[in-house]
Amino acid sequence: MGHGGQLTCFSCGYSQEVFFGIGFAHCGAFEVLADNETVSFSRRLRACIPNRTERNLVIDLLKNKNGAALAYGYGLYRCPKCGKFHNKFHYQIKHDGGMYEPEYECGKCAVKLDYLGDEAENEAGTGQIDVSKYQCPKCGAHELILGGGIMWD
Repeated sequence: MGHGGQLTCFSCGYSQEVFFGIGFAHCGAFEVLADNETVSFSRRLRACIPNRTERNLVIDLLKNKNGAALAYGYGLYRCPKCGKFHNKFHYQIKHDGGMYEPEYECGKCAVKLDYLGDEAENEAGTGQIDVSKYQCPKCGAHELILGGGIMWD
């Protein structure tokens, strides 16, 4: 079951709902299955990676390059230019050629987003992303908090 919370600015009232982890539809999405289960595998992976080109790359890494997903789930990203937060599906695949992670761009700025992590894995190892060090994308204040309480499936 996934979980989430509210990203809120105490200064201006900016608020954004964010989700972490995976729901039921994502379970087993990166596990390569037997040939007769390929359709089921493809449907589950499509729920995580809607872009066909990216999905085909992931399938190639998993099936043809001895790939294994180390971690996957929704995480928090931020645009380094405009400061907008994005909730995107993140994954890491270890394969024969190294490590692969997706890269996303800000729809407004066309700049590569910075991955901040999810609540299970962050730089402090606390299980909580420290959003207080970032400016609010609306007012610029350093008054952001990330509150929990949402469970989703």
